[in-house]
Amino acid sequence: MYLFIGLFTIEFIIIGFISTVILYPLKSFMQLTKKPIQIIVLGVAFSLLSILITKKVIEPSLNNFIIVISIISILLIILSKIRQKRAKEDKDIKITKFIERYPISEATYAILIYCFISYVGMNVPPFSIIPLWFGLCIPFIAFLPGYLIVNTLLPKQHDLEFIERLGISLFISLILMSIFGLVYNSFHHVINMRHIALYLDILTVILVIIYVLRIKNMDYKKRFINEKLDRTLVIIAILSIIFVLLSGIYVNADAITQPTQQGNTTFDISGISNTADEEGYYHFTSGEELSLNISIQNQENQDMNYTISVQSRNDSDTNEVSNITQEVKNGESVEIPTNLTMTPGKKDIVFTLYKNQTQAYKIRHLYVNVE
Repeated sequence: MYLFIGLFTIEFIIIGFISTVILYPLKSFMQLTKKPIQIIVLGVAFSLLSILITKKVIEPSLNNFIIVISIISILLIILSKIRQKRAKEDKDIKITKFIERYPISEATYAILIYCFISYVGMNVPPFSIIPLWFGLCIPFIAFLPGYLIVNTLLPKQHDLEFIERLGISLFISLILMSIFGLVYNSFHHVINMRHIALYLDILTVILVIIYVLRIKNMDYKKRFINEKLDRTLVIIAILSIIFVLLSGIYVNADAITQPTQQGNTTFDISGISNTADEEGYYHFTSGEELSLNISIQNQENQDMNYTISVQSRNDSDTNEVSNITQEVKNGESVEIPTNLTMTPGKKDIVFTLYKNQTQAYKIRHLYVNVE
């Protein structure tokens, strides 16, 4: 674990610095060291990219993550050398000219850092296992979306007083949170603040892009800038990086030092109002619609992908009614509504839960007699 921390720190610095060289190919080493915010932003962005590639493309592990981020570092080093060579031949580079002509405040970089690291802390294991996301949600719920909307609509320094900006930003952010919550509840019939904060996270990134496009032709001195607020946002971004990385280190270190705890999944079927007869059969009529809820609670100490197979069995044959795949985060519960149309006969409706595609984990039976 200590070796991984050391290697990741080195890779993070390299990848942030080299990607900054790509953006500023004509600047010297000393000039680049004066751009720590850009180095941190790009380091976080490519580290997040490495985590996603490791998780989605190859088997998630610390070793594979180091390999992926090393490959990306090598590719960026090659690209930086090509950029520097071309920059010396032609100093009129559009990217460099754009960045130098339209400087972006440190607060904007800090917001982007916070969005990326919050996504990792709220949605990417092992960082998301510890409920650090409670704290990561707060800026998205109470400030950032509204702040960016106000600054996009009223970007000049004297358009609003500072206190007015803060108050309106809070008001708009709470309204957006309420709207997202109502929409989420209408689809899922439950409120999940982590998911709502993730949607607000994505919205914040979009708002940052819109804000940058809005101010790109405005004189830097005329824009709204508050040095204390900018410093606060930078500190929050840095602290979020530290805490999210520490949470991942803590979870992995705990997994190494502590024996693996046996997990469990709660699997229930509800929604039957009838009473079973002496043989345990529920009586229905042909064509009757039966609305059931399949409840799953994940207590496996890790995120799970479940498969639920619903089969109708009688003495002569077996028919698959439905096959459902459901991802459930560790510690979360889901309810899956399922409708069954009763067909004549005496049968056993079998609900089978799979932790993988081949091994049955838990089975529930519903014995029905349909006349």
